[in-house]
Amino acid sequence: ARRRTTSAARASDSDERFFPDPTLSGSGGEDEASADRGALVPDPSTVFDVVADAASGEARLVPAAGASEKALGGMAGLQVSELPEEAEVTIRLFRFFEDRKDEARIWEKELRNVNSGSLMWVPVHMQPKMHSVSGAKYGKWFTVHHIRVYAKQFKSGYFMCEEGCCPLAKAFGATPGMKKLVTGQSLSTGYFWFVSPDKKGSGPSHKDVTDEGNLQKHGWRHLRREGPFDGDAFLAAWRKQGSPTEEKHVQKVLHSMLQ
Repeated sequence: ARRRTTSAARASDSDERFFPDPTLSGSGGEDEASADRGALVPDPSTVFDVVADAASGEARLVPAAGASEKALGGMAGLQVSELPEEAEVTIRLFRFFEDRKDEARIWEKELRNVNSGSLMWVPVHMQPKMHSVSGAKYGKWFTVHHIRVYAKQFKSGYFMCEEGCCPLAKAFGATPGMKKLVTGQSLSTGYFWFVSPDKKGSGPSHKDVTDEGNLQKHGWRHLRREGPFDGDAFLAAWRKQGSPTEEKHVQKVLHSMLQ
């Protein structure tokens, strides 16, 4: 049976919770499991940021609370491709929109049939001459969402949505890591876009995207939302720190805003 947790778990409460999966190691012993990278399965109550591996560009998970590498057995994060396909991971996503009043719409409340981005999407979207010439193409307000997904969903296809409508997506999906900027230059790291549909095609929407049924049917489950936050305030704080593109520094800027 999967290990289940309450939806109210906070990253600050669980930044070092990991457990070995005995089915993935020879004897199930703790030492042997810790020595095997494939044997580490994240506790679903730990909230992760999705970042791009510097060498391969593949999705990697780092604790949103900034847990030390010691908590991951000496690894600088967990490679998604090395996790069991059915492993459940809780990730933090960032959703931008133009009108602050839109926060009341159901798709903004629960991330239904919309696109969102990973940690590095926040500065890339806001800063001019990165994603767009003027910056903030999709608006200056953003919310932070925690969702639970299966590791296999990172290999699912990505589709664009519009105003809570996404007829092509059947399940949670992600882009490959993206580095290219509008100037033609490239980031040293990358960012990801995500899609979180609540139905398949023109079928009925799933009634409750916070339940286990949506996880099983569409590959994701909504846990919580924070915000909205002012993107201009983030940009000012980020620039004050020297406009860093290292994930840990972007996390620190966000952490100061989310207090």
